Amino acid sequence: METMAEYLAELVKAGLEDRKEGVSVREIVKISEENHMDYLLLGALLKTDGLSEEEKELLREKVLGSMLFTGMQLQELKKLEERMEQAKIPCQPMKGARMKFYYPSPFLREMSDIDILIHGDFMEQAAVELEAMGYVLQQKIKHHDIYRKAPGIVVEAHRAMYDRTVDERQYAYFSDLSRAVRRKGFLYVYDFEAEDGIRHRVWIVDDDLAVAAIEKAFAAVDALYIADGHHRAASAFKVGMKRRRTHPAYNGTEEFNYFLAVLFPEDELKIMDYNRLVKSLNGWSKEDFLERIRRDFTVEYVGKEAVSPSKKGEFGMYLDHDWYRLNVHPDKTSEDPVDGLDVSILQMNLLDPVLGIEDPRTDENIEFVGGIRGLGELEKRCHEDMVVAFSMYPTSIRELLAVADAGRLMPPKSTWFEPKLRSGLFIHQIEK
Repeated sequence: METMAEYLAELVKAGLEDRKEGVSVREIVKISEENHMDYLLLGALLKTDGLSEEEKELLREKVLGSMLFTGMQLQELKKLEERMEQAKIPCQPMKGARMKFYYPSPFLREMSDIDILIHGDFMEQAAVELEAMGYVLQQKIKHHDIYRKAPGIVVEAHRAMYDRTVDERQYAYFSDLSRAVRRKGFLYVYDFEAEDGIRHRVWIVDDDLAVAAIEKAFAAVDALYIADGHHRAASAFKVGMKRRRTHPAYNGTEEFNYFLAVLFPEDELKIMDYNRLVKSLNGWSKEDFLERIRRDFTVEYVGKEAVSPSKKGEFGMYLDHDWYRLNVHPDKTSEDPVDGLDVSILQMNLLDPVLGIEDPRTDENIEFVGGIRGLGELEKRCHEDMVVAFSMYPTSIRELLAVADAGRLMPPKSTWFEPKLRSGLFIHQIEK
């Protein structure tokens, strides 16, 4: 046992210092699993000599499993923080949830659960938010409550950092939530809040084991979808191919072989509405225009209350200081993945035949406004330099994937994604 303790200590140091150690002890696998140290210990063990390929593959699978679970915990922690912030519940992640960022890699500090400190006056409100997120209360233990959520995510909601019955002075000191503040300055290469209120944090992943595990994880992904920027992606690809032709000795490491991309899980991506503004009625009077569009849409007068479409096939229209609700006639819908999109329905049945906008990419009579700016922006522009505005029902993720699966392209200005990433942080020279 004394020898095992020495091996354990050496492996911990090897993992933290990113160095090789001549240790090949199979019992370390069991110790690492029992103590939630798979990435730290098994990652160091992978770097030792004398292991068979079968043993190495086993270790890689366990390390990958640890990374995936840790990544899932980090995503859940992010959701928890955002939820509590929106609900104005004072809280502070603590213990492993914060200590892991002081390690060379956050994966080195595994945790069996997520600990969050919540101001005692807000515990009942926090419980409501946790239950709304799918958590089930398992147990109340002195100064914290234990919540569980599939698949295996556990949250300990603490009323205090210390049990009052154990140490009254420590309890009094740490009950002031303002004292539980995380140090900043060296955890990220970038950490700032942009003018739109969006927080940006950037980490560099350069640990060889982490990179290898990420590569292996993505090797099992069948397909990635370009949700936004397919024209830019195609242009970047063409530029890269051109540079390869002019540099026949390239080895694949040159900057022109790469372009920026960001990946989101499907269930965490939200598409907002992309609304339309039109400068003129193409010679129609207001009355004639309304009568004309009734051929293809039901037109309901609403008045001053802004119309935000509540379903597919419904549109809001702002004209002459009033709002209308439009619903397309059933015979104008389509099962085609592109023609059936709301942006296509509006284009083919109103913008083109009525307002004369044949190509929305180039026509100067139309402009587009992202839904993040709100319907008030449509009203404002119609009072300034526009005549009519259309509010859209957002394109769904399912619709976007269906278009891609059919080998088609989305119509222009179909989707608006938020938040906008500060891609300028990563601009690079493709050729010096």
